[in-house]
Amino acid sequence: MRLATLIATATALSAAVVSAATVAVPNANANTLGNGQSSNPLGNERASGGGRYQQIYDAGQFGSFGSSASITQIAFRAKQPLFGTFINNSVTVSNVQIQLSTTARRADINFPGGISGQFSDNIGADVKTVYSGSLTLTTPSSGTSLFGYVINLQTPFTYTKANGNLLLDFLIPDNASVTDNGTIGYAALDTVTDDLITSDGVASASGASGSGTIGANSTTGLVTQFVTAVPEPTSIATLAVGGLVFSRRRK
Repeated sequence: MRLATLIATATALSAAVVSAATVAVPNANANTLGNGQSSNPLGNERASGGGRYQQIYDAGQFGSFGSSASITQIAFRAKQPLFGTFINNSVTVSNVQIQLSTTARRADINFPGGISGQFSDNIGADVKTVYSGSLTLTTPSSGTSLFGYVINLQTPFTYTKANGNLLLDFLIPDNASVTDNGTIGYAALDTVTDDLITSDGVASASGASGSGTIGANSTTGLVTQFVTAVPEPTSIATLAVGGLVFSRRRK
């Protein structure tokens, strides 16, 4: 009984060393607004929906994650509002599929190997659907530097930086509906825009319909926050269990 209790305690200790890590990409915009605005990834049309949006995040932007991390949440920042206020901004899409994958494509468009306008070219072999179904995003009425549009993933995605860059993929079917009750800044999220080669670690591709296979690539990108559960070293718990078992055998 004592051994079982001690092992259970050590197991709990092992679980306790899992902590959350948060990173904003681009890192330079963790606490500052971007220099542009965008209606992606949900579009700014009412009634009929449909659309595709992909964004690549350079692996070098995830320095605080450790070698491998399980992404459990993504969030976007609202655009800089007019007149210094942000009024009742909420958007609902009746159906959306969100995928994450590791990609060999780079966060630029000016060299071979950069993000492609052909959506399928950007998707990695480890692609996973992390959210599917209806989705409502709402941002706070104040504090526009906060990441108010929060998406809690239905299925976490394990991202290993050494394997490549990260691809975020939004697909809204053509028959989906997009509605909102916002009066300022509906689904308009900050972007970071470069005229030439991207230097901030993000690039994107977008299309006007969900059924489209080819869109336009761009060096623009949404300022995005990722939250992960990061397994920290569990050597203490492992040694504890090993020591308990060894002690039990000696007895």
